[in-house]
Amino acid sequence: MQFLQQGYARTVGAADRSAHAEQLKAAEQTAKDAKLNLWQFVKEEADDTKDDEEFKEETVAIKVTELTNGNTFWFQNASDPTFESVEQQMREFEGDNAVALTTFEKGTVCAGVFQNDGSWHRVRIVGRTKNEGEQRVFFIDYGNTDIMTNESLKQLPEELANTPGCARQGVLIGCWAPIDNKKPNNRGAKALQRLTELIYQHPVTAKIEAKQGQNYFVTVLTEEGENGEAAVNVNQELLETGFVKLDTKKGPAAVAPLVAELAQFQDKAKASQIGVWELGSADDEEEDGGDRRANGRQKGGKKK
Repeated sequence: MQFLQQGYARTVGAADRSAHAEQLKAAEQTAKDAKLNLWQFVKEEADDTKDDEEFKEETVAIKVTELTNGNTFWFQNASDPTFESVEQQMREFEGDNAVALTTFEKGTVCAGVFQNDGSWHRVRIVGRTKNEGEQRVFFIDYGNTDIMTNESLKQLPEELANTPGCARQGVLIGCWAPIDNKKPNNRGAKALQRLTELIYQHPVTAKIEAKQGQNYFVTVLTEEGENGEAAVNVNQELLETGFVKLDTKKGPAAVAPLVAELAQFQDKAKASQIGVWELGSADDEEEDGGDRRANGRQKGGKKK
């Protein structure tokens, strides 16, 4: 996945059958947005590279539903009435008596059961697996993925199927974290764990500064603690403690001034040689999509 994020590789048809299809696409989009390596001279589709001109800045209370890596996650607008309506309709959905899906085209929105709680939710077909009669699906209201059998997928009422998904993909402005987060002791896993501690199942607010493609570029703030603990700016916290590096390339032009302001927090981590700046760290500054100021080189879930 790191090669995708750095622009040394691109997804192919088989990626749609991966359990991590959405994450693979997001990693590829990172390289596209920054025009790294393979994407330097590729003219991208307008809706993938242009800022959303109709988007207005907003500050909203959010519920984090899935974390992808140490700087990317899926969230719902906590006050969005659409989600409440969808959830109510899915609670009333009689899946056992619903009509089974008969065609399994990529992009089809239907109903599937989340095995952890046995409840029905809206899913979008990402692609078939290598096993006959199985589909990889994406929970459009939560951001997680799963594998389901053809027989378990049911048709939704047309209005419910056509209602846009409630999950949004958030990207922390100015933050870059390693993609490989499966090994418990590597930098990617540590960044993911720290972000989880800060924002998952906690009341948080997102200052959504810009939108580009499917990505909402955000600054996330925690609430004040019950014992008077100060609210935390998550972007600043992750940079200052060395869990992530400063990303000066990813994101629309509108967030550039915010990224510049964040440099001082990374400088503190570098001066203290902590986290990714620890002496002997395996994460070399030149191998990622993060801060390039030092040498000037232009290198290219689960429902909760």
